[in-house]
Amino acid sequence: MIERKHVATPEGQLSFLHRPGSGTPVVFLHGMTNAAIAWPPFFDAVNPQPCFALDFPGHGESDRWPRYHFDVDRDAVLALLDTLDQPGVLVGHSMGGLAACAAAALRPDLVAGVYLEDVTPLFIDNPDRRNYVLLPGVFSIPGLVDRMHTDGLPVSWLAGQMATFTHDRHHTVGEALTADAIADWADQASNLDPGRWDRQSGDPPAISPSDQLRRYQGPIHVAHGDLDGGSIVDPGELEQMRQLNPRASATRFPSAGHLLHSQHTAAFTRDLVRFATATR
Repeated sequence: MIERKHVATPEGQLSFLHRPGSGTPVVFLHGMTNAAIAWPPFFDAVNPQPCFALDFPGHGESDRWPRYHFDVDRDAVLALLDTLDQPGVLVGHSMGGLAACAAAALRPDLVAGVYLEDVTPLFIDNPDRRNYVLLPGVFSIPGLVDRMHTDGLPVSWLAGQMATFTHDRHHTVGEALTADAIADWADQASNLDPGRWDRQSGDPPAISPSDQLRRYQGPIHVAHGDLDGGSIVDPGELEQMRQLNPRASATRFPSAGHLLHSQHTAAFTRDLVRFATATR
């Protein structure tokens, strides 16, 4: 049975989903504009391990924060990990992966492993990151959510707007993802704080990306697509990761983009299960 739970922090209340179980906990961390409700379809795959899925500040059912920053997301992860009775495996997509790495670097004692979906912490320092074609569409979502609520538009309108985003160099989101996947994304984004970008600090994280990888020497795995397919993982980042953490590994999904769990669900699930169950 999946329950909705909350943890209080000085800045506000965090919301998360919990499915009880036994063994090493698996903590799912969504990407920017997504929400915890993206993850329950993957809970059974790692059975019997207990599962948690966090709503980051300003997302889903968590409170809206007065300001946002990489370290705000990191601290949200740590707040949830502090409630667990043993170290957990962090599964982070995009923004969730960045928060996972930052949390693991600050409190490696709380982390049994880190599984990253199409992101590495080195993305933050990559000068080419703003050239990734999917990101402008993602960055426009808070404004679209604001208009949706202001004008009383349905979530289906938001899904229609998202379908027109550029997904990769050859396809729109509407061409790359199923209609159901886009509808799910829009449903998750519909509760996004429209001020998420306006109140997002441009300051770098307190622990630099390379130092995060030096500090956390536990197992870390990257599931990634190809740059031509819309991925945001540069192959050079993977090599640098291996140099900084000898336990780093990766799985390439040929021609895949940034949304592996939506675009290649079965293969992504198999890869995730191999990593998560190794910690039981």
